[in-house]
Amino acid sequence: MAASRQAAPAAAICVLLATAVGGCGNVTPQVPQGAELRMERPDVRGVLALVATENGTAYLVDRETGKVVLSGQMEMRDQLVVHLARNMVFLNGTLIRQGGLDPKRAYQLYFLKS
Repeated sequence: MAASRQAAPAAAICVLLATAVGGCGNVTPQVPQGAELRMERPDVRGVLALVATENGTAYLVDRETGKVVLSGQMEMRDQLVVHLARNMVFLNGTLIRQGGLDPKRAYQLYFLKS
């Protein structure tokens, strides 16, 4: 059971990275209907964070353009941390993306339950 729990975040990281680097071609993904806005303003450290309350998909959206800049599957209790000031994204403490975020832009975190 512990081994499968450790493999799952790695699979989620692969999905997040594939989407982040344009794995879907020229299609700009949209946040699906039913996704809940979970965080809209970073805290005082410039951090947006999401803890999955159940299995689902997280979406990081550029608020000005509406473009999904990062998305991927999360399992219950996974933690996604977007550190805008450091230009880094972490999943369960593992760096999954560095660069590509503008700390001066506004981002939103959405979550769609599976």
